[in-house]
Amino acid sequence: VCWLIISSDNDGITGWPRVGTTAYYYQCEGDTTPNQPNLPTNSAWLLRSTVSLSALSAVQDLRRLPNMLSVEQYASFDAAIDAYATTPNVTLTLSSYMHVGVSKTVPTNVSLVFMRGGLLYIGSGITLTFNSCPQAGRWQIFDADDVTTGKVRFATGRGTCRDVYPEWWGARADGTSTGNAPDGTDNYLPFKSAIESIKDAEAKRPFISLTGGLYWINGQVVLYDDIKIVGTGPRNTFVYYSGTTVQDFFVTANSAADENIEIRDMTIGGGQFQKGRARYTFYATTLQRNSGLFNVALREGLGCIRVDTAHYAQFDTLFLGPTVPSQLTNGATATQYQEVYSANVAPIAFISGNGMSLKKFHISGVQT
Repeated sequence: VCWLIISSDNDGITGWPRVGTTAYYYQCEGDTTPNQPNLPTNSAWLLRSTVSLSALSAVQDLRRLPNMLSVEQYASFDAAIDAYATTPNVTLTLSSYMHVGVSKTVPTNVSLVFMRGGLLYIGSGITLTFNSCPQAGRWQIFDADDVTTGKVRFATGRGTCRDVYPEWWGARADGTSTGNAPDGTDNYLPFKSAIESIKDAEAKRPFISLTGGLYWINGQVVLYDDIKIVGTGPRNTFVYYSGTTVQDFFVTANSAADENIEIRDMTIGGGQFQKGRARYTFYATTLQRNSGLFNVALREGLGCIRVDTAHYAQFDTLFLGPTVPSQLTNGATATQYQEVYSANVAPIAFISGNGMSLKKFHISGVQT
């Protein structure tokens, strides 16, 4: 007999093996009639399964047992949160649509688990703040009358909530080809909502975590201090500009405090079906220490990278091209390029600075 639970505990649970890096844990007993184990804190029951003679013989859905707490049992979302505001280690499930009409904070003692179909619709002018981390897969759990005024905010850092998914706001990596006209979901507002949800969180903010596939974005992606966007590799995660306006694609917020900004493990494309609508695929007025691009391919813009002033920034394993001129740094102080691969890019301008270094530069069909 095995039990499956979902938990907000990212550090592991004694006696409960974790399923990969997901929020799911399980426990199995050899006895055919074992006692149900104690539910760990910050967790919720999902399934009980029985295996007989190496075959699955029974599955019991534990999500609706009497000891489960459901948001739908209350007249409103804020009433459900208020009911358990001071109760230790409460898990609430949401399986359906519910409107949020009052600004509310989900406290640290409440773990909100979104089942498939569970969605919070944020009213205009309303802010929903999380001091805990919602538990959900890569499906939509937030919507709003107006995403600019109906907001979700995460107040805690990576220790409480490691990953935030743009899919929670409706993003889909459903593009089929970078060589065609944009053929999938426009992910501009989901990306904007995900980034802005963590920009005021505690230091070491949650990662914006992307899956494999092609994300089309019709707009400029603005990055703030301590924002880290992480894909699954430049041959697996693709983020492409689909707009018709000629503008820079990924940009920093032009603040002297723009530190700890990272983009990792993806390909960023600057063209509207390879026609080069984006000026620079990555542009920063200032890029401070502990910031940079890591294992990133930049393609098909009017320029790859432009950084006006970089201090102690780092670029490690860049793949550039095919594209046209790229000004990599200007006014650089102790900026490091660990490894750059360049193919069919003409020309590239490295503007030297105090203490700037380039470890390896692999050239193929390029003028420098």
